[in-house]
Amino acid sequence: MVLMALLGFFAAMSASSMLADTASLLIALGGSILATFIVVVMGTRGGIFETSVVATPRKQRRWFILIAASQIVVSIAAGAVLVFLDQTELASGIICALVGLHFLPLAAVFRRAVYLWAGLLLCAIGAAGIALLLSGHAETARLAVGFTAAIVLWLTALLIGLPTGGPKTEES
Repeated sequence: MVLMALLGFFAAMSASSMLADTASLLIALGGSILATFIVVVMGTRGGIFETSVVATPRKQRRWFILIAASQIVVSIAAGAVLVFLDQTELASGIICALVGLHFLPLAAVFRRAVYLWAGLLLCAIGAAGIALLLSGHAETARLAVGFTAAIVLWLTALLIGLPTGGPKTEES
């Protein structure tokens, strides 16, 4: 959950780098820090999400690690290919879609619909960003992908903290 909140922060920072003036950049930075802080505090301190935390079953933990490691490897490889092809402007849309794809198997492993919806939304955001970029709106694409993906990741992190009728797991 904390990792997801941090991914949201990094997505927002990627979008913030496109802001032209200092005031907008500082507002985006401050808002992103505040949003990440709120999500982490609410998800880790209890508050409205007071549920018991139990150890994740070993099989789920292994799948989580395998899926997360695969996402990291594929994302780094995609970034390297984009740099090699001198197409780095596609990175935000492609990375967003890859992060979305990584949520789809997590939905099956943890049996949580929130992962499915997050995955589908992030894939759609990534695809929309690529479409915007290809239609000549590179700055808009990066802003839209970064901030929208950040919101999806922050909301997903908050929703994962909600009780599901059973105990919450450490990875969620």
